[in-house]
Amino acid sequence: HKQSLVSQREVPNDAGTFQRALRAALREALASADSPDAKKFFSAARESLRYALAAGSPEEARSLSLKDALARAEGIGLGGAQTAAIKAVFDGADALEFGGGEAGASGMGELAKSLAETVRQILK
Repeated sequence: HKQSLVSQREVPNDAGTFQRALRAALREALASADSPDAKKFFSAARESLRYALAAGSPEEARSLSLKDALARAEGIGLGGAQTAAIKAVFDGADALEFGGGEAGASGMGELAKSLAETVRQILK
């Protein structure tokens, strides 16, 4: 059995519900989109997508993989733009977390806009 490293985000004490945790993660992602800290942005963006996609399901939000996220997106009928945003966020977060790569801040502003729209579409 392989062990894996899992990055955990501290959810604020007042985040007693998925909605509060989702809003906290999304707020952090949007706030960090204009900063040079790509790892913070991608980590918070992935967390917000996980919470949004796991809302109303028995799945643990933090355990959703890209494959799970794309399956959920397809199941709720998200379009190509939203699917592309989900993939970009998960891929960026994984590259920074596991690949030791570094990503610059370019493009995070546009991705943040796509993220906000994608979360809105998921929660419709």
